[in-house]
Parts: sequence; C-alpha cells; structure tokens
Amino acid sequence: MLFLLTHTVVIVVQTEMYHVKTPFSCALLTALLVGGLVLVSIADFDVAYASTDVSGIIGSDATWTKACSPYSLAGNVLVGNGATLTIEAGTTVNLNDYYIMVNGTLRAQGTETEQIQFNGGEITFTEHSSDWDEQTGNGCIIENAQIYTTYVGIGSVSVKISKSTVNAEISGLGQAIIVNSAINGKVSGKVVANNTITGDVNGNTVVNNLIAGTVDGEVISNNTIRNGQVSAVGSYASGPVVSNNTILNCDVGISCNGYSVISGNNISGCGVGIGFYVVQVLGGTSVAHPLIERNLITQCTCGIRIILSSRFEPGTSVSTIRNNTIAHNAVGLYVYIDNYDGLPTIVYNNIYDNTDYNMQLAEDTNHDINATYNWWGTADTQAINQTIYDYKHDFYLGTVNFVPLLTEPNTEAEPNSTDVIPEFPSTTILPLMLAATLTVILWGHKYLKKANNTLSAHARRK
Repeated sequence: MLFLLTHTVVIVVQTEMYHVKTPFSCALLTALLVGGLVLVSIADFDVAYASTDVSGIIGSDATWTKACSPYSLAGNVLVGNGATLTIEAGTTVNLNDYYIMVNGTLRAQGTETEQIQFNGGEITFTEHSSDWDEQTGNGCIIENAQIYTTYVGIGSVSVKISKSTVNAEISGLGQAIIVNSAINGKVSGKVVANNTITGDVNGNTVVNNLIAGTVDGEVISNNTIRNGQVSAVGSYASGPVVSNNTILNCDVGISCNGYSVISGNNISGCGVGIGFYVVQVLGGTSVAHPLIERNLITQCTCGIRIILSSRFEPGTSVSTIRNNTIAHNAVGLYVYIDNYDGLPTIVYNNIYDNTDYNMQLAEDTNHDINATYNWWGTADTQAINQTIYDYKHDFYLGTVNFVPLLTEPNTEAEPNSTDVIPEFPSTTILPLMLAATLTVILWGHKYLKKANNTLSAHARRK
C-alpha cells in the first residue's frame, strides 16, 4: 500500500510568469501516472490534499485538475491571448479577493454529479476572449458550476453560462448566453433563457424564465415574473416586444414608454397592471406610442394607467388599446391627459366588473374620450354610465363616449390559450418571494406624480 504525505513538502513550478505551488502528493501522483505506475488500494484510506496556489499569466494551455483541487488564487490570474485554461469537473477554485481575467479561453465544464465550484473574487471576460460557438462547441463556457459570491463580468463577447447555480451578479454587455441556471443576483446578457432568477434581468432576449425582479429587454416572452416589473422602453422607430408572460404581485406589471408591443400577457395582483406614459417634448408626430392588445388584467388596483402629456405643442401621437380583458380590478382604465391632442384608441376590449370604476378620467383631463365598441359587462347604457368617472362627477373633466358598444364579450380579447406559459414549481415560490424586493418606479415627471396623487385621492373619496 502506498501512502502520500501531503502537508509537509511543496513543489514550486514556475512557467514564464505563471506561478503554481503544488502539494507534493499532487505532483507525485502526476509523476507516477505519467511514468506508467499504478497506485493500488488508494481508496482504502483518506487523503487530504493541501490547496494549489496559483497566480500570474497563463501564456499557454493549462489544466486545473480535480486531483490538485482546491486551487487558491494567491494573486490575480490572466489567461493570455491564444491560451486556454481548462478546469476539470469536480474542481474547486477559491478566488479569494483576486480575479481571473480571460483574454483567451476559459473552459470550465463540470457534470451533474461533479460540479465545479467557484468561491469569491471575480471572473472577467474581456473583449479579447474567444466567443462561444454553439455549433463547434468551442469558446468560453462555464457549465455545471456552483458560483458562490464570484462576480462574473462579460465584455462584448459571447460567453455561455449553463446549468449552473449562481449566487452572485452576472454582468454581460449584451452578448452573454445564460441558460438553464438558478441565479440569485442581477443578470444581463444577450440570451437569458430557461433560468430561475431572483434579481433584476437585462437581456436582448429573455424567454422561459422564472423571475423575481425587474426585467428589461428587447424580447421578453413566456416568463413568469413576480414581485418586480417589466420595463418596456422603446425609441421612435422600434422597441421591445413583451408577450405571453405571466406577471404577478408587482407594483407595476409592465411599464412602457415610446414604441412597444405589449401582447398576450396574463397580469394579476399588481398595483398597476400596465402603465404607459408618453411625454411629447417638441410636438408633431415623431413620438412613438405603444400597442397594447390581447392581455388579461385582473385583481389589480388599476388595470391600465394611461398618461399622455406634452410640454410645448399639443401632443399628437396615438396609443392603441384593443382586444384586452380588463376585469375585477379596482379601476379598469385610468386616463390622465394634459395638453395632448392625440387621444388613445380604446376599442374591442372587455372592461367589466371593476369595483370602483370601469374607466376613470383623472383630474384636469378635460378631453372627451372615445371608448366605443367595447364590452362593459352589460348592454344597459345607464348601468354602464354609472361605472365611468367623467364629466357627470366632475365638471372640469371630459366625457367618455361609449356608444355604440359591443353587446356581448369579445372572445378574441384574451391571451392565446395555446401559448405555453411556465409555472413556478412549489419548491421555488417561497424562496423567490422572500428573496425579491419590491421595485419602486421613479417616473421622474411631475405629471405622473400628480396623476398618482389624483388616483389615490379618488380612491379615498370612494
């Protein structure tokens, strides 16, 4: 039987500027294996390896093995251009207060049963890192890893993080691919898909995730989002598409401004289901507007909150709200308009059984609003009129015109029943709700603050 002494003898290996302090047992084991010797009956006793200290520049391909694990950074490590650092399955890397900077390639691929563990410090992928290529399987990747308090920063390169548990922030400049992971921290990347995330998310494409936090992206689809918010801010010509999500228990479910498409979402239990505002600075027709359609909005304090304002010339941009079901909220539609001529198009919606008002005009909204061809839960015009707060309640307000009206519910005014929307497993709901914090929306505009105060004042008056 062969016994290895591990704590008393250390072999120091120095290659260029890359420093490795290797325990004698790890070096001897490597030498024996290379020499063709076979170790017999090692499993009959326990062997405790000392850590392998590393620091400096890795200028050629290197491998950190499970046999020499754990690795402990004694200084910063740079993976140089053209070099590949491979970390074997089952390896532990303690970064301490140092970082690994990748100018070449980092391949850290564990398995389901032997995951790689990173503790502390930072891993930074610079713009010189090698892009991940899904077809060839080449490039930078972290897979089947446990990342504990290790900040991961990704420059303008494609890095894949997959099947990992992350208790830290992942910051990518629009190129990271983050999939099939459980993450407790902020996430940003090009593709964020099939993850369970407790923290804010910013990505070009955010799909099929379970998220407790605020979400910002170009395509946000088929997610379940709790205790946060979806931010859909568009430009004059283009904007985000927010579709087929389940959004629950948020201060504001979806906040949108500029051009955006908000479609097919199921929103419930929020302070405001969908809140959009258009603040037109110069007038004219250049300001973009949202399209809101086929959403189901229930059990919210306010279903859809509309704020249209212009600082100078009267605004002319038109927003469209069509084919939605807005029911069982306190207020269905809340409209605030100031110095704005481009009135919203509100048509073919089901707006009914909202306990305070199906539709409410806010203070100083002196425009008449066209809300024809909607279903109000009944065909009785006198009963419908009593569910609308407008001129008859406050002579400073405009009038909501709702005739002609639909005489039966619009069956197209709801999310597509064939859309697949993920559900939270029972084992993740409580941790996600406990970990998430409520997001306070800073609109930064005096009209929005005034509209909020007005909504609250009307609620108290009721």
